[in-house]
Amino acid sequence: MKSEKEKLAAKTVDQLKAAAKRLGGKLVTPDGKAKTKVQLINTIVMKNRLAGKSMGAKQTGTSNKAKDLQKKAMAPGKRISKTGKAYTETRKNRSDVPPGLLGDNIKYKYISAETWRKTPKDYKTVINGVKYKMFLDEAVGTILAPVKIKKQS
Repeated sequence: MKSEKEKLAAKTVDQLKAAAKRLGGKLVTPDGKAKTKVQLINTIVMKNRLAGKSMGAKQTGTSNKAKDLQKKAMAPGKRISKTGKAYTETRKNRSDVPPGLLGDNIKYKYISAETWRKTPKDYKTVINGVKYKMFLDEAVGTILAPVKIKKQS
C-alpha cells in the first residue's frame, strides 16, 4: 500500500501546484522562488493533516446520535485494535478534542487587573495569547479557566 507521499510523487508538478493552491498552500518559498516538487508534496501533506483529512479511504456508514452521545470518545493518538495491532486515530468524530481547538466559543471568567497581578505565577499562565487562571469548582475540583481582564471605569 502506497503512502501519501508516494501517491503524490506520481503526479506532475502542475497537478501538485493545483492541489496545493486548492488547499490554500503557498506555491513559492519565503525568498520568492517557486517550490520544488518535494516541497509541494510536503505542503499538500501538511495541509491535509492540519485539515484532519487523510489520503486513505473515506469514512462510510451510519451513526446513531443517541448512542453516540452516551459514549465518551478517547483522546486522539495511538490505539490498540481488537486484533492487537497498534494504530493512530485521527478522525475528528472518534476523539475528544478540547472545545477551544474545535473553534467553539470559550466562556471567559472576568477578573480585575489587580487580581491577575496578585495571583501567584504558579496559579496562572498564558497559552497562545489567552490568559488562564486556576479556580476552585465545587463540582469538579480545581480547573484552569480562560480569563479576561476587566477594564477599570
